[in-house]
Amino acid sequence: MSRPGSGSPFPLSFTISMPSKRLPVQELCDTIVDLLCYDRYNLGKMACASSSFAPRAQSHLFRKLILPLTGIYGKDKSVVITQRLVNTMKSSPHLIPMVEILSFELAEPPALDLLASIPWQRVHQLHLPVESHASGFNPESVKTLISLPSVRHVQLAYGWGTQYHRHEVFGLLSHLNPGVEVLELKHIAVKCSPSNPSYSRSIPEARDDPIPPPPHSRAVVPRLCRLMLMQTGGDFLCEPACPLDLSVLHELKAYWLGRADVLFSTVSPTVCKLTVGEVDGLEHFSINLLHNITDIHCDGFGTYSRLHHLFDHVAPDNRITNIYITTLSDRIEWNEKPDKWDDFVVVAGDLETAVLARLPVLQKVSIKVKIHHLFFDQKRQELQTKAEDAFSRLVKQNMLEVSFEAVYQYY
Repeated sequence: MSRPGSGSPFPLSFTISMPSKRLPVQELCDTIVDLLCYDRYNLGKMACASSSFAPRAQSHLFRKLILPLTGIYGKDKSVVITQRLVNTMKSSPHLIPMVEILSFELAEPPALDLLASIPWQRVHQLHLPVESHASGFNPESVKTLISLPSVRHVQLAYGWGTQYHRHEVFGLLSHLNPGVEVLELKHIAVKCSPSNPSYSRSIPEARDDPIPPPPHSRAVVPRLCRLMLMQTGGDFLCEPACPLDLSVLHELKAYWLGRADVLFSTVSPTVCKLTVGEVDGLEHFSINLLHNITDIHCDGFGTYSRLHHLFDHVAPDNRITNIYITTLSDRIEWNEKPDKWDDFVVVAGDLETAVLARLPVLQKVSIKVKIHHLFFDQKRQELQTKAEDAFSRLVKQNMLEVSFEAVYQYY
């Protein structure tokens, strides 16, 4: 278990329940490995040290495979490392069912071809890059991976600043496994229709599609319930040619989302949870179009001084009952870097006034403060007091909830 009050995920001690007078040796070995599951270096040693430790240690080591290569080995090393992985899997096929998460966002195209050659059995979460054809990218490899029967969560990170045609994006999405429940799309730049121009900061428009998109039937992913869009326009997914059926969504996450009004109008009947990150033109964010929304999560804001504008245009009969705000301890303390952070406490008054005035059925405002683990114990109580003072009216109405999380890096 964790040290009380530390908030640390690293267990410093543990208790073994004794099902009998003598604890089985294998159960003891598995418990020891679970205790060290956050320490991949020692897990690797334990996997090689003893046959009693190996199965459990391998299951922790291979459950999530990540290639964050940039800045460590360099992107060009992804092919070499992936080839080693393929060789390991082929020589030890019992490892393949242990893999549940693949995150290869920064891999070179040939590395994806190697990845697709492995017969994955239990992978349920994929993070994959999508590049242009000019870079040697083979969409067939991504299509093979996202169509795996076990996949339930897919994140596709398109190349930053790369231009894509609609038929390329829609053609790839049409190969998603029908069982996918969560879809995340990043950095998609498509040509906007002249009658419905899209706006998204820093995302260039692509040229006109030289080939009309092929027809796709709707409801390719009938179980899709959560959609995340980052640094992209929200309107092109609402076009008839899009293979996704957005009528089944109940949760939407929007980060740097352009042209939100078109998307919001489409998903309004079903979406009840909205996560909002940094947004262009927050003062005009069309949240009033989401008639059935009950929960709002505000996350990833570089500045909180405009956050109250999010509620300026909500409908008078809105159903918003819960607001969740995630922030860093830096932003709730004094403003040491005025050029970088807004003091969250300073803008709390505007936010408190806005939510109390415009949300008639509001029940709870939950604030989660992330604190660096080295300062967790000494800052927790101080920040609790500051938050309660800043939102005094919410405290009086028993609507404020403040929680804390120890983190090991902020960014």
